[in-house]
Amino acid sequence: MIVEVDGQRVDIKHYAAIFLQSLHELGGTANTRDIATRSGLATWQVNEAYKQTEDMGLVAWYGKYDATSRGPGSDPKLYELTGSGRRVVERGVPGKVIALNQTGAKLPEQEINELKEWVARVEGKVNAAEQSEVSHRFDEFRARLDEAENVEDVQEDLANLEEYLYEWHESAETYLRAIRRALHDQGIDLTDYFESDD
Repeated sequence: MIVEVDGQRVDIKHYAAIFLQSLHELGGTANTRDIATRSGLATWQVNEAYKQTEDMGLVAWYGKYDATSRGPGSDPKLYELTGSGRRVVERGVPGKVIALNQTGAKLPEQEINELKEWVARVEGKVNAAEQSEVSHRFDEFRARLDEAENVEDVQEDLANLEEYLYEWHESAETYLRAIRRALHDQGIDLTDYFESDD
């Protein structure tokens, strides 16, 4: 549904509407897992919806959730509705989008195809780093997707893959920052090394 937000026209899609509605019902600030539990969306769908709504200026990243009372795993993100986001929810936009989409429920094959598209997008980013272990994990998950009859069959595999990628990314980022600082301390300018040797 296309609506005007702060003078700009934006298209609020189904998952984004569910995300906004759930965040509002949780008091305007909530973490990934709470939104997933309340909305029924998978974690990857919550993350996609967050990116869409953040780009529209409706939601902002609030920080990381205090994980002292939880078990192992990466800390879920905390999201917060912006003033614009609250106004959109109060206008009833998410409810209208959700109602429109409930009349045409998606077939399991469509949900799986959407999940395959998401995997392809993320894998494309990872392949740029040429990480064989990560590629192997994607190959395994793709094989599970090909065998799945509905999204529920692969929810646990997806959660494991997503957690692995999050931890891999965090580790890579930590090492890259450390290398950058070390090179800076030695007076080495990285831009000199961005040029190809070819």
